[in-house]
Amino acid sequence: DTDTTLYWHVIRHEETPWRTWRGHRARPVEAEQDPEERAAQRREVIENNREWRAATEVRRKWIAQQTTRKTAPKGTASFVATALMKWPHITSAYHARTLAGQILPTSDTLAKLATATDPRALVLLRAYFLCALESQVGVEHWRRPSDLAQFYLRAVEAQGYTLADIERRA
Repeated sequence: DTDTTLYWHVIRHEETPWRTWRGHRARPVEAEQDPEERAAQRREVIENNREWRAATEVRRKWIAQQTTRKTAPKGTASFVATALMKWPHITSAYHARTLAGQILPTSDTLAKLATATDPRALVLLRAYFLCALESQVGVEHWRRPSDLAQFYLRAVEAQGYTLADIERRA
């Protein structure tokens, strides 16, 4: 016989409806908020989500355009190394492979790598890492920025992409 112990943990304690261990109340319960204020907040969320989705399409087109480069921009090796050291799992994520299959120009990228020069291989590697990071950045990141989203968006900005206003909030 084995005993099973169940452990509970709270990821975002500030969003819980009960008192936190510090004794502070979390955000006001919706019943305590003014209905007009809630409606205004909801409209803002809907509009910002719409802007984020539009910016995502532009970003993904930019990534696809980057695969046509002959050489990678300055700082690419550092970018790839940093991403790999901070998030070693990133390239094996299902969504990373799926997005890379949609964005990268052909399905024979591995065959192209076998005959590619080092500068061209670095371009393709960078594109794959951009796809992997892009796959982990979602519409919620304008409200709740993550280290990964901030790293990724600042990196593409440094590499020549112009961030939309909503992307700057992440």
